[in-house]
Amino acid sequence: MKFPHSELVKKIAQNARMSECDTNKFIKALHFSIIDAMEKEGDVVYLQNIGSFTLKKRKGKIDKLSGKKIKRDDKMHIAFKPSKGLKIWKV
Repeated sequence: MKFPHSELVKKIAQNARMSECDTNKFIKALHFSIIDAMEKEGDVVYLQNIGSFTLKKRKGKIDKLSGKKIKRDDKMHIAFKPSKGLKIWKV
């Protein structure tokens, strides 16, 4: 299930009994903390009982849709792998 950012903020605020403004600040702080940790510590950030965030390289492609071969550059992206405990949560 995909959540837009605003829905995620509402759900967390509701469950934690916090304001949406404070929850939004927390999520942004968590996001920047993960990125900072990746830049300083390396390619993997592990949050206990949540999962790991890894930095991966997405290989470039050649676009043939337009009829012209346009090479896209390689891109770095963050991948998330949930921990075993998170996978077994029941709704």
